[in-house]
Amino acid sequence: MDQMDVFKPTEINQQAWQQFEQTLDAQRQAGHEVALDLQVINLPNADQRPIILAARYQVDGLPFYKAFHYHNDAVYDLSDATTEQLLAALRSTIEQRIPQPWVSARVVAEIPAADHGLLYGRFSSANQLRHEQGFEVDYQLFFILRELRERSKPAWNAIELVTSPQQPLRLTMSFADGQVEQTSF
Repeated sequence: MDQMDVFKPTEINQQAWQQFEQTLDAQRQAGHEVALDLQVINLPNADQRPIILAARYQVDGLPFYKAFHYHNDAVYDLSDATTEQLLAALRSTIEQRIPQPWVSARVVAEIPAADHGLLYGRFSSANQLRHEQGFEVDYQLFFILRELRERSKPAWNAIELVTSPQQPLRLTMSFADGQVEQTSF
């Protein structure tokens, strides 16, 4: 199953950006105090292509966040996706990255801040159960995990995802205060 079949992000164009600005302007005109902080996050390699436009804003002191994600020179907004859609896209992306039949897989991510983190994936194949192998993880997984982190209150610092074919996705989240939370989807 293609990731785009699971989750269809909204392509952001100039008109959509103007609509976002107009929404903020309407809040200002209604007498609300609005503050906007934009951050462009680039790939950490030589080409420095932008990968995320992060819009953090406040309305009357209440914080909001909207992330516009670049992929293949298009910009996608993951903030409108439901958590279930993000988790389905996460699972689908993991399944697509594993190069051979597998019995279990795990992804570990440490994302201590909005613009950087450590991410790796390992899997066990059907014919080598005791030997884990690495699989490709990329910025698509980072985008999805980063969006899930933004929604977590408080935000987790590290997450481990474990799955196997036909089994739920198990998540173990670690927080700055040492707390650990587990859940399955």
